[in-house]
Amino acid sequence: MTKYKNNYATKILSIVIASLATIFGSTQLVFAAKDATKIGVTTIVKNKVLGEPPAMVQRKLKTGLEVYFNEKVETGPVGRTQLLFKDGTAITIGPNANMTIDKYVFDPNTGTGDMALSVTKGVFRIVGGRISKRKPIKLKTPVATLGVMGGIVVVDQAANGKLNADFLFGNKMTVTANNVTVTTKI
Repeated sequence: MTKYKNNYATKILSIVIASLATIFGSTQLVFAAKDATKIGVTTIVKNKVLGEPPAMVQRKLKTGLEVYFNEKVETGPVGRTQLLFKDGTAITIGPNANMTIDKYVFDPNTGTGDMALSVTKGVFRIVGGRISKRKPIKLKTPVATLGVMGGIVVVDQAANGKLNADFLFGNKMTVTANNVTVTTKI
């Protein structure tokens, strides 16, 4: 009986969402909520951290929750979190930070993929996983674009626009700003 009620409730919810999408002229809402792509998990969450997957309501993140493609992550004044992606990439996010997962594609059979993030402010520590061994992880900030290839970086994007990026370990990091690219290798 419970299974039947859950299926019935799911069908009713789908009809309501489809009706709202028709009224507001968007069918993307229906498919995004139903087919949201899970790409990782929260491994640590401290204090106030919010996540907003596409076409879903903003939620308070807790340890062990799924992370979705195109999710926006925001930490409060004392909030911090760590996200672990399917390829092994780990991103630690400090207080007062904003980040969006713009692109994430990973084929576990070949170890290949593509990852791109947008950051508006905050401190981030990125430890590259399998994707970054073959292709740089792209990190877009308001003032520059970074590429992290098989390494560890700490990026501090201040709200006033100042950017500090430290390459701690790995193959290389590139920083492109004002049509100039600088590459750092260890």
